[in-house]
Amino acid sequence: MLSPTAGLDEPIETPWTRLETGTWLHKRPEKDVYILLIDVYRLRIHDAYKLRPSTPPPSFEGFEAFLKRLATQATELMPDWWSDEKEAACLALAAESEGWSYLLRILNPDDCATHYAEFSFPFQLRMFAEAVVGPIEPGKSLAVLQKWLAFREQGFVDENDPVHLPRGFRVPAGRMGPYHWGVTPAELL
Repeated sequence: MLSPTAGLDEPIETPWTRLETGTWLHKRPEKDVYILLIDVYRLRIHDAYKLRPSTPPPSFEGFEAFLKRLATQATELMPDWWSDEKEAACLALAAESEGWSYLLRILNPDDCATHYAEFSFPFQLRMFAEAVVGPIEPGKSLAVLQKWLAFREQGFVDENDPVHLPRGFRVPAGRMGPYHWGVTPAELL
């Protein structure tokens, strides 16, 4: 199965496995990487605001700091071709106010799922953000879910096997949540 089914030039196979192995952005077209990085940041700001309304809105300074962190502290997550020039191209795309990827427009999970025609795609963005900056709430990582989805993708588990998420696990309200302890994967996807 290719993911996402819309919104990018070239969808990928095994996205959950690629998230788990840190290669989610690898072997993608440059523009797709730019779009994904912008959307990872925009959704992370949305989720942070839902948890902490004092969270500042998306900004070019914040996005640049996010990209710098990736380029210096999480280089293994970035494609080999990433450079200062590519960062500038990504920032230029984020500044196009008429396009989908306009940085200053907050991305909510429902719009994200609709745009990419994949209900679970916001989770891919969230899991990548977590790999860069950590869990959105201390002690509430998506790592268990990410590992389970990668195992399912590889055929190691059945989609009806229950996922045992940490107590109190929740996703910001909306169509994507909240989910609680002991849900089944079918309820998640």
